[in-house]
Order: sequence, then structure tokens, then C-alpha cells
Amino acid sequence: MDIIFNFFLFCRAANIWRLNDPQGNWRRLKRLNIMLYALGQKMQGQQKVTDLITRTGGGIKGLIHIFNTTNSIYKPPFCLSAHRIYDMVAVFGGIKFNSVPRSFIKCGVSLRYIIHMRLKSATAMELVTTYWTLINAINETLPIAEQNDINEAEHLFHQLLLQKNSAYSNTTNKVGNVFGITLVPDSREQVTANQRTLNEFFAIAGLVAE
Repeated sequence: MDIIFNFFLFCRAANIWRLNDPQGNWRRLKRLNIMLYALGQKMQGQQKVTDLITRTGGGIKGLIHIFNTTNSIYKPPFCLSAHRIYDMVAVFGGIKFNSVPRSFIKCGVSLRYIIHMRLKSATAMELVTTYWTLINAINETLPIAEQNDINEAEHLFHQLLLQKNSAYSNTTNKVGNVFGITLVPDSREQVTANQRTLNEFFAIAGLVAE
């Protein structure tokens, strides 16, 4: 997903950016910046995101009207949701325009800012496999209704395959077969190390490893 393009798409769809209204656009964008910066201070759920947008006012409420209301797990990239609004934080909420020096020290944060790792790094693949195991282990302790349908480790692995190197990378110039990959099993020593890490996590979490 090209989050820069989507940022302007969402602003246009929410009527924040309007044709032939430069002064109004600047006024609304400043309010949007303040709101996105506030979101970037802490991850919020859908209700709190909606409440913050409503309180901000000033032509920003249009974002709520374009929120996708379906419960589908996989949404097209042009659909905005309370979770995807953090993509807008990555583009426009890193610092607060009316307080640049102070906000530069305590900047807004988006998950899109997470540094992407090298695919060929053994540490990166160890993180993915361990993370995947931990998420599955946690899901098994929860009621079915509370289990996550999407394993974030799979999403991380997908980003590694795309070899993303920044929050603004996209697949425009990527060529090749996305399914043409080869998985090489770990050595017995590495499997033992991964199991040790998992056991340590269970001990900290107060769970019993199988």
C-alpha cells in the first residue's frame, strides 16, 4: 500500500482537502495534524479514535464517515479503518506543526515506522518463527471468540519477502513470482534454542508449556 497516496485519497474523500479552498485546506490540515499527532502518542482502539476525531472537529469529522464498517479481515487498501488511520499518522502526524521543537523530541509514532529487517538475516527469521509460535501459543489459551484471526508474524514475514526498507515502500517496481520462495529448515541446535526461548516466555507469562 502506498500510504502517501492513500493519505491524500482519504483527505479528499473525507472532504478535508477541497478544490479551490486553499485557506480552508490549510486550516483543516492543521487540525488534522494535531489530531494525528495525538493518536501517535499511544495506540488507541476504534472507539477512542472515533471520539478523538469527533472532539477535534473543524472539518475532520469526515474521516468517521468514510470508515469501513464491514467486519472483513482483509480489506482493499483504499478502505480506511481505525487501525489504518495510523498510516496517516506515519505521513502527517510525526511532529506537531504548532510546536515543532517540543514535538520533535516527543514525536508521534506509527507502527509503519518499525525498521524493516533484512530477509537473509538469521536473526530476522528467528524473530518471525518465534513470534509466530508465541502468538499461536497465546491464542490456544483464549476462547475462540477472543483469538486473533490474523497472525502478525505472517504479516511481518510478508514484509520481509517484499524487502521493504522504509515505511513508504511499495510494490510498484517489484517483479517476480511471490510464491517462488524456498524455506530451509533450521538446524536441531536452532530448534532447541527457539524452544528454550518459548519456555522462558511461558515462565514469565505464568503459563505451562506443552
